[in-house]
Amino acid sequence: HRKIILRTILRFIGLLERDDRDINILHVAEHYAGRSILKEKEKEYASYKTEIIHLLRHSFLDTSSIEELLGEGINDNAIEVMLKGLLKADARSFFFSMTMHSDFKMDDIYDLVHRSIDLAERFPDVRLILFIDEMNTSTHLGYLHDIVINKVLVKPSDSSVSISIPHNISIVGALNDLETTPEPDISVHDRALGIGKQTPGGYDVRDMPKSMRLLLWDFGTFDKQDESAYLNALFDKSLDRIGGLVGRDIGRKNLIVDTLVRCQAKSRELDDGKYAVVSQRDFQRFFTFLEFFSKWKKERVKPFNRLDFHYITLAVCLCYYFRLSNSLTKSSDDKKREMLELIQESLRLDLWLSPAGGILTAKGVLDDEFSLLKGSETSPFGDFIIPNRMILENLFVLSVCIANRIPVMVIGVPGSSKTLSFQTLREELAKGREKDSYFSKRIFPSIDTTPFQCTKFTTASQIYDLLENATVRQKERGATDDLTCIFLDEANIPDVESESMKALHSFADDHIISIVMVANVGFDYAKMNRAVVVHRETPSELETTQIIEKLWGYEDQRAKEIEKRYSTFMT
Repeated sequence: HRKIILRTILRFIGLLERDDRDINILHVAEHYAGRSILKEKEKEYASYKTEIIHLLRHSFLDTSSIEELLGEGINDNAIEVMLKGLLKADARSFFFSMTMHSDFKMDDIYDLVHRSIDLAERFPDVRLILFIDEMNTSTHLGYLHDIVINKVLVKPSDSSVSISIPHNISIVGALNDLETTPEPDISVHDRALGIGKQTPGGYDVRDMPKSMRLLLWDFGTFDKQDESAYLNALFDKSLDRIGGLVGRDIGRKNLIVDTLVRCQAKSRELDDGKYAVVSQRDFQRFFTFLEFFSKWKKERVKPFNRLDFHYITLAVCLCYYFRLSNSLTKSSDDKKREMLELIQESLRLDLWLSPAGGILTAKGVLDDEFSLLKGSETSPFGDFIIPNRMILENLFVLSVCIANRIPVMVIGVPGSSKTLSFQTLREELAKGREKDSYFSKRIFPSIDTTPFQCTKFTTASQIYDLLENATVRQKERGATDDLTCIFLDEANIPDVESESMKALHSFADDHIISIVMVANVGFDYAKMNRAVVVHRETPSELETTQIIEKLWGYEDQRAKEIEKRYSTFMT
């Protein structure tokens, strides 16, 4: 929306022609800000001042800053002040989104649609988007039918009051697929029309009204060719952000694209063929991680620094390795070994040398990174925290995801160090950290944590209000302030019927705050696709031994005997 306003005003004062749609408008505004040519446009600016005031007053949330944006009267720097203000001003959104859940009532739908209508009527030449997520899980499909098909918004408390939906509002709905594994003889269209069926997460998928069925579009699924094309487009778009690790090396780019496509396919294979276990969000997260590691590599002091492919491997593992868990057919260890072998082969890591001088391997990259975390002089481990592999993995994934505001789920049985890992990281990030610390303050922000203990009575409204308040709080903070982090403990406990955790969806996609969830069992794919997932199994015999040796301070026959009995008991 900022671009629309800038484009309109620059046309008013004659700095843009009508056939300029391919021009990067932000670059144009930055280019003219501070240029002498603006003085020549004072008359045009004065003649359109009324229109510009009207445009700004209806376009920006903070009306108190409008006069500052416009400058003081017409003088030598009035246009420059306006352009610089527009480049950083908080614009209204022309995109409205709502996710259906059990607590989303007709009054809530009415209020949101009414706000979009009000804005659409004020800007009749601008297209507004109204997005209704998981539409076929709503209990108010009849009400949504009137909005989508009849283009009428009826007031729930008074059916005699109705408003026509303006022509410049486009409505888009997303349906929750009934199946998670596409079958060749069942179309997405047919699956979406199932009556009273349930998704893997447990909430109902309801029958669509007949008149709405004609609007359904079978999006289908991406095949490997689609995913390759999508990744190549993402690469071209992200080069400025990830150039430090990839540059314009076509060979390196092709290696990474091939690796990600193969990892997507391998993830589905290892999860018994379930297509929805991964999504295009994993690609987006990979590029976010690459950008982060590119900055981290520059900031790291000599003992910590590593090759480019070390960081590329870490980014791939964050998306595809830590999420693997036990299944009926394979253990998580077997799955993880297969995934690491695939990553190593696809990235051609054997062409590079490890810090120790041997051949670089994917397993070696993880071992090396965790040894840096464990062996750091400013290590976060106290006398009673045993830095075994489980805690090291948890700390690494949590820290990187929190720093990038990517939601993270740590899923495992009680006693798998889920909460302990987060508490350890929170305390570490609260310290005054030097540049030579593993968790350098220049890379990892301090966090302001709001813990929330979920119960079976937790409602979607409670989760929504918690995340909405955190989002508002974060927006009010400066760039150097603490990062708002919401910690949801036992997030799998709320009743499935309440659909409480569906309130997470839009906040997880916004990446404004950091969200950490710990749970004893997994969630449905709609939630797990929106987060980096770490699956924790029962502690291994080696991890059990490490715990006993650390607590006793030495290794003797008694420790080994206790370890043996403990492992037998856990089995």
